[in-house]
Amino acid sequence: MIFFKIKSTIVLIVLFIAFLIIFISCQKDIDENEYAPTAIFTVTPTSGDTLTIFIVDASESFDNEDPPSELQVSWDWQNNNIWTEYTTTKIASHKYGSAATYNIRLRVKDNSGWTGTASREIIVKAEGNKPPDPPYDPTPANGAVNIPVDLTLSWFCTDPEGDSLLFDIYLGTSIDPPVIAEDTNVQIFNPGTLENGVIYYWKIVAKDNKGNETEGDIWSFATEDPVDPCDNITSVNYEGQVYHTIVIGNQCWLDENLNVGIMINGDFNQTNNDTIEKYCYDNNPSNCTTYGGLYQWDEMMQYTYSGGVQGICPEGWHLPSFNEWTALSDFLGGSEIAGGKLKEEGTAHWKPPNTGANNWSGFTALPGGYRYIDSTFTDLRSSGNFWAATGSGSVEAKYIYLSYQFENLFYKNFPKSVGFSVRCLKD
Repeated sequence: MIFFKIKSTIVLIVLFIAFLIIFISCQKDIDENEYAPTAIFTVTPTSGDTLTIFIVDASESFDNEDPPSELQVSWDWQNNNIWTEYTTTKIASHKYGSAATYNIRLRVKDNSGWTGTASREIIVKAEGNKPPDPPYDPTPANGAVNIPVDLTLSWFCTDPEGDSLLFDIYLGTSIDPPVIAEDTNVQIFNPGTLENGVIYYWKIVAKDNKGNETEGDIWSFATEDPVDPCDNITSVNYEGQVYHTIVIGNQCWLDENLNVGIMINGDFNQTNNDTIEKYCYDNNPSNCTTYGGLYQWDEMMQYTYSGGVQGICPEGWHLPSFNEWTALSDFLGGSEIAGGKLKEEGTAHWKPPNTGANNWSGFTALPGGYRYIDSTFTDLRSSGNFWAATGSGSVEAKYIYLSYQFENLFYKNFPKSVGFSVRCLKD
């Protein structure tokens, strides 16, 4: 029994000692966090060469209990755990014997023995190594105007000692442009397609492999104004009618369906007789006034089938090819939605519901219907059908189809003897 009492007593003593150690340890951690001094210092200059004397100043270091004058400091100049003797003098100096990047460490100790640390990086270059020469001879030239938006920046830069160079490129629309590329090793740069009618500012920072760098002047150039596919032409007078123009992407279109020529009865085919002939839906001239004429493909082409065909379009304009129609569709986001962006909005002319119509492009496509091969007229207010100047064999040609039921633009082939609407595109 005595043995077990002694053993129990020993266990209790051991547990008490362990608890005491843990408590003291935790208390010490708390004390260290709460009472350690804060180490702060500056380095002047932050870079130099092997002749430079670097001045370090820890005067801003502080402690919550002890005054700054009683704090002691120690320095590790090369981050190699070789520390100077502690001293209350907060300012010191040091000179390095070789070029490198150094990490200076500071240790601050208060009267209770608590310490705080801080570090700073400096760059030391080789003695006498000179920085790169300033970049010069920019392309585009400083102050240049009417510069294409697809351009290449270039410059010249040399180093007095022939050191290898890297370049940071700054480019933007503010006079203090942001960096857009770093550490390029060639004196040429492609910034991608810029915007038309904008003044750009740019500069080059050259850096050698010894830690030197030279910031170049800020240069500027102005890109060319946006190209107007319509050449400032807002309307065209043609055969007694006025047609307005509309820019869509890089194309210039007449904004109304063509209505030119002499109306003939839908029972007859249009012929090559030196007179432009047209159909009016249901043989009613008022439908030509509203929706434009309907033309067989050969009549539209004026029986000429090579190159960019003027056909029945005004001078300086031509009939759009299939590829030009697809370019229009692509600009509008693709054939699945281009129809809605081409169709006139609402149901003043289109049959309800005129799905997806918003006329975002300004093209104002109207549903003129068509004259079929059996001489009948059909689909007024339901569909807009526009010829492309691109044949598809000897009997058919390509055309564009828009429907009141869909926002799509459809590509189709149909017999050339059908009468469709016509639009013109500027040369």
